[in-house]
Amino acid sequence: MKEKIKIFKNITMLCSGIIWGIISVYWVGFSIMFAGNLMEEPGSYHYEEAESFRFFGVIGLVIYIVLFGFIISRIKDKKKTLFIFLLSMVMGGMGICYRVFL
Repeated sequence: MKEKIKIFKNITMLCSGIIWGIISVYWVGFSIMFAGNLMEEPGSYHYEEAESFRFFGVIGLVIYIVLFGFIISRIKDKKKTLFIFLLSMVMGGMGICYRVFL
């Protein structure tokens, strides 16, 4: 029975890592685009209008760092679980990047 619980926890951590990796790509990507004002052409009316959104990009990055730190601190005690989560997070992020950019 303990073996089945371990397998279930590992599968749950794998799925959680993939989902968090996908969310991370979009969250950090949009936050960087807002913070750097990269969505509009320099000199255009919309570029000047979007200056006020830089604050939201920085806030988005700060919130992401806090949430990611909280998640890592909750599972840092279990090295194997942390490894599974981080590896699946990277794979989920790379998979979505591959799908979006190619």
